[in-house]
Amino acid sequence: MHEESVQPELERDQNQPVSEKLEEVNVPESKVNIKSKPTPIIKDSDKSKTAKVTKVNVHKKHVAKKTKIRFL
Repeated sequence: MHEESVQPELERDQNQPVSEKLEEVNVPESKVNIKSKPTPIIKDSDKSKTAKVTKVNVHKKHVAKKTKIRFL
């Protein structure tokens, strides 16, 4: 009986962070699309930074969000 009580708690903990991560991923995705268009207009030095953001976005979108905040 103790095991049954412990399992639902574990499942609940796993569901909570997953929901938060999904919300965070949706926010940077919109900003990434907006930033992708002006890329050619930006200078070469800025282009390098933008390219890095795109690569980071492919690996971890939430990391790209932090990088986007620096650009703003």
